Amino acid sequence: MRNATVTTIAPTGTISLIAGCSSGIEPLFSLAATRQITGTGEISFVNRFARRCLEERGLWNEEIITRLSRTGSLGDCGPIPQDVRMVLATAHEIAPEWHVAHLAAAQAATDNAVSKTVNLPQNATPDDVAKVFMEAYRRRCKGVTVYRDGSRPEQVLRSGFGLCQECAV
Repeated sequence: MRNATVTTIAPTGTISLIAGCSSGIEPLFSLAATRQITGTGEISFVNRFARRCLEERGLWNEEIITRLSRTGSLGDCGPIPQDVRMVLATAHEIAPEWHVAHLAAAQAATDNAVSKTVNLPQNATPDDVAKVFMEAYRRRCKGVTVYRDGSRPEQVLRSGFGLCQECAV
């Protein structure tokens, strides 16, 4: 083989938001989020796939809009069936070891390192971060990104956006 690498998976976080398509192997960060736009301010949005899924099942209502605008997630929301909650699980609802397992599965079939973020909650400890890196190393991943929510004064994405009806509708 003449090339050092043949296969790769392009990082698609921002590109997917612009194009309105899947962000590849990343789970949804949040079903409703606010995105910081450098130099311009911020935009709030509800994930189109999530909204369509909820509408098709007759679950899109004021209670759900309010919950999503506050938390960005369905969590353990009682009226939402388990199968819908599983499909719409967000990055913070997926255990770190499953993020790494997903990364390792993609890495096994890819020459270059795979861009994948393990999102940790704000209360994550240094030991939690170390466990992610050790698990990625054990699974032979070429790299891994860890982000602890709220670890910076400003961050590109944050879940929810308050009660902004024009954004939710």
